[in-house]
Amino acid sequence: MGKPTIRIWGSENIRKVLKNEETLVTMSWPTSVGELMGKGGLITATRKLHSSRRSAIMKAFTNSAINGEIQAVAVLICDVVRKKFKKFIVSLETRKRKKLKPH
Repeated sequence: MGKPTIRIWGSENIRKVLKNEETLVTMSWPTSVGELMGKGGLITATRKLHSSRRSAIMKAFTNSAINGEIQAVAVLICDVVRKKFKKFIVSLETRKRKKLKPH
């Protein structure tokens, strides 16, 4: 994209570069990526910050975490519908559903 490009061949050479990120080489995303994905987002974070954000995101999207939020989301939706359509009776029907199985 108009910047100098360096190509590296061989697994040992690639390993050296990846192990020395931020000291030997630096990574940068185009400005548009930061604007679209958010400057504080996972994609623009590096090193420990990236690892801690990725860990938090992975915990938030586990099957048990998602299954635990379903009832709260259903109640929230029901409340919003009740406020929007006051003249209608809105009830929350809960059903047992299959839990998501981990892959």
